[in-house]
Amino acid sequence: MSATQSVTHRLTLLRHAQAAHARQGQHDFERPLDTTGQAQLRERAPAFATASAAFAVDRCVHSSAIRTTTTALAFAHACGLAKDAIQAEPALYEIDLSALLAFCAARRKPCNTCCWWGTTPPYRNWLGNCQRKRRLGG
Repeated sequence: MSATQSVTHRLTLLRHAQAAHARQGQHDFERPLDTTGQAQLRERAPAFATASAAFAVDRCVHSSAIRTTTTALAFAHACGLAKDAIQAEPALYEIDLSALLAFCAARRKPCNTCCWWGTTPPYRNWLGNCQRKRRLGG
């Protein structure tokens, strides 16, 4: 590839399916999906795999929170990813957008399309803002 050619990579950001409320003394990190979240997985993972077939997801990186791991593994399985294309990354549990982008840029294992699953409030708020702008045409 010449220095003037550019390569396009796709980064898809997803949030975990619906999680159970924390029980007394339970750390947020340990919250599993509730029954609604399990139903969301059964419906949305195959739909995502079908919709993403055109750009062939080849990497999955996720927070190691239980609810995020469960969601990411279901989506990765639906997309047909091999185990070595799926990575739990503990640093993603409490990461802000600028750190997430730096983390992406520092990845040593290249890919064309990567899906990230997150859990934190800054991540959730950022995704919510993106979704609102898209609905409003911004």
